[in-house]
Amino acid sequence: MINFSDKIDDVHRQEIGLIIDRVKQCSKDYECVSTRFENFCKVQDVVNGEFIQCKEEWSPCELRDSPSGNGIQFLCRCPLRNYLHHKFEE
Repeated sequence: MINFSDKIDDVHRQEIGLIIDRVKQCSKDYECVSTRFENFCKVQDVVNGEFIQCKEEWSPCELRDSPSGNGIQFLCRCPLRNYLHHKFEE
């Protein structure tokens, strides 16, 4: 379980709100936000400094790819998930 409540300040909340407003395509209705960032994929690696490679299969998400032929199983393209990882290394 990841607890971001002590880490997220008003500036981060504003940035998260802007990301949500911009993306508006989460098939999970931003479940990560409503669960206080307890429900999202765990990071195994970062690819090209941009995309997150997930440790495990996460339930179907339109922002997750399963590229073939390069050894990467699950690649998260969610701007919010990537923001959280790059800001908090979670």
